[in-house]
Amino acid sequence: MKYLYVLTSDKKDFYFEQALLSITSIRMKMPNAFVSLLMDDMTAGSLTDNRDKIHELVDEIKIINLPEKMVKMERSRWLKTSMRHHISGDFLYIDCDTIIADDLSGINDIDLDIGAVLDIHSLLNENHTKKSVQIRGSKVGFNASFVSDKYYNSGVIFCKDTPICHNFFQEWHRLWLVYVSKGIRTDQNAFNQANVMFNNLITELDGVWNCQIEYGGIAYLADSKIIHYFSFNKSEPAYTLANQGIFQNIKTNGCITQDINELLKYPKRNINRNSRLIGDKNGLMIVNSKLFYVCRKCVSKTFLNSIDSVIAILLNIFIFNKNLFTKKK
Repeated sequence: MKYLYVLTSDKKDFYFEQALLSITSIRMKMPNAFVSLLMDDMTAGSLTDNRDKIHELVDEIKIINLPEKMVKMERSRWLKTSMRHHISGDFLYIDCDTIIADDLSGINDIDLDIGAVLDIHSLLNENHTKKSVQIRGSKVGFNASFVSDKYYNSGVIFCKDTPICHNFFQEWHRLWLVYVSKGIRTDQNAFNQANVMFNNLITELDGVWNCQIEYGGIAYLADSKIIHYFSFNKSEPAYTLANQGIFQNIKTNGCITQDINELLKYPKRNINRNSRLIGDKNGLMIVNSKLFYVCRKCVSKTFLNSIDSVIAILLNIFIFNKNLFTKKK
């Protein structure tokens, strides 16, 4: 099994720093993991001085030459949608804006061709992005209602090295190019459209494999394997290791400093208590978590019928707010 990252970066952004942080976290949890890094030629050319240390953390590097005029976001998605063509063997693809929270070797026991987690841990009809998904799909003549209400996040993808998976990625890449021609550079719409074209080939993975911490992922945090914090530019992100100050620290020092290493040792504890966590309809929303928790749509049937979710939420309330239960001296 390979653990695959795709990197497009220059010295002006923080994508390299995010990748370095995530790969360092996988090395802490799985020292012997086989880590692959797929990048474009411009990114490879930027890995000089302190940035060349990433070579020491990976087992395999593949460099793909892309047109110079292609913008960074297109380079990233071009590589991602075609990665099955460039990497041999089974792999677990992992976005750079992630932290590995536990041993991932259990993925080897999953018998499927392609696996992913639902986007923001909810069905499309309960997903606040449904309208934008439909608008983008309509631009290429795709009716998102054919997704069978399962719309997957492409931040973590399990993929076998089988003919059907190669064909799936070929179609994903082709569809992505169609979206690009309509001014849409993101890859997730095309990913889900390809799934429809292949009769719902994607198998739903448990949310612990892609714990989208800002969107309902808090219910999966206690057992999370991969924490996906999303690389948004927020002044006070919900997840401490998503803070731009962390990335600037890495950029300035050219390495993961000891204080950041300490945070990586306990990745499930790094919730920013002063932030606002947005939950989906089945998740948990934290509002000024030093004071109280609010369960969103706590009366929904889905929520009430899920004993596991209730237990996970109660555990997280205790873990992250245990001071509330302890009388201060």
